[in-house]
Amino acid sequence: MRCRRRLLRSPGNAHGVRHRPGDPEDEAGQLLLVAAKGEGPSLVASHAPGAFDEIQWIDEGRMAVGYWDGEATFVDVVAVDGSRSPVGQGWLIGLMRR
Repeated sequence: MRCRRRLLRSPGNAHGVRHRPGDPEDEAGQLLLVAAKGEGPSLVASHAPGAFDEIQWIDEGRMAVGYWDGEATFVDVVAVDGSRSPVGQGWLIGLMRR
């Protein structure tokens, strides 16, 4: 199984990059976070089969993530502590700020 890793350094520098999915049965996504300069990465979330294709920071402790699983796409909210809350099926296209 091929693993796609997304390394996030800080909310100010994080962004999602779209990619062309390969064989969905041969993909595994990992979301890694470097909490502070000089620290090593920690695994925040993983998804298999499929991969994360969009990541947008909501605030210092949470991010919205878009991922695909076969032909379907989904959106979840992932906290830096690894907790994950599903939002629903569809594409993550942006966040509305107040």
